[in-house]
Amino acid sequence: MNDLMEKASHVAKILKNLSHPKRLILMCELSQESLNVSQLQSRVQLGQSSTSQILKGLTDQGLIDYEQRGKERFYFLKDEKIRTLIESLYDIYCK
Repeated sequence: MNDLMEKASHVAKILKNLSHPKRLILMCELSQESLNVSQLQSRVQLGQSSTSQILKGLTDQGLIDYEQRGKERFYFLKDEKIRTLIESLYDIYCK
């Protein structure tokens, strides 16, 4: 039972991080491809500061990571389980 409680707590943290519409849209975009801040700003329709704050929070929570390419960071989903979750949500609610 303790193991189940730990897993439930972990999943609850993930779902809490996804509970804002802009964060969820951003994660949906990243489930399709790696994107830089400018691309995400355009797709999610947020300012640079708000986009950067969301990206930092999701990175700190271990949901996304980035690859440095020259002067730009390209963000991607860090875990296949997260990708599966996001794609499932998209399939159920966004198609």
